Amino acid sequence: MLVAKVTNWKSAVLTSLLILVFTLNFAGCSPGSKATPLPSAPPTSAPASAPAVKPAATPPSLGIPGALTLGKAVSAVTMPVPTSGGKIAVTEAGSPLTGLEINVPSGAHAADVQYKLSYSTIESNTFGSTVNPVSPLITVDNGEKLSEEFINVKVPVKIPAGHFAMGFIYDEKT
Repeated sequence: MLVAKVTNWKSAVLTSLLILVFTLNFAGCSPGSKATPLPSAPPTSAPASAPAVKPAATPPSLGIPGALTLGKAVSAVTMPVPTSGGKIAVTEAGSPLTGLEINVPSGAHAADVQYKLSYSTIESNTFGSTVNPVSPLITVDNGEKLSEEFINVKVPVKIPAGHFAMGFIYDEKT
């Protein structure tokens, strides 16, 4: 499960990543469980005989309640990426991020951008027993510079049998 840690929604593009693993009984996937449907968006147009539907002022939260207790952040790599693009790779032997790659394509940024990668161990979490972190929290800081192109992020992880990984955004404030 990849999670982006967000302090400002503008920085959601590449702020942080986290790998978590869920057991198959999470979110009603086990036999005999009852799934709760997620709220859907209101229709964009209503039939002539039906009254118009107004969207809710505040959308319902779809997040999973819980928090992470993190260890101290450790710097992994810092490098500038030119407008022509570039590849950021963690190659340090023994680092929990070894094999992580970020490929920034040409034209992603109008100016050179400094990328800083770091990680924090996950000491504990309050998401419940179905959330099993298999990597540290990975933070990618590019100074909140939005990209004009998709940026490819490769996070190497070993998924235990009977589990699956999934990407998420993690905002420690909410």
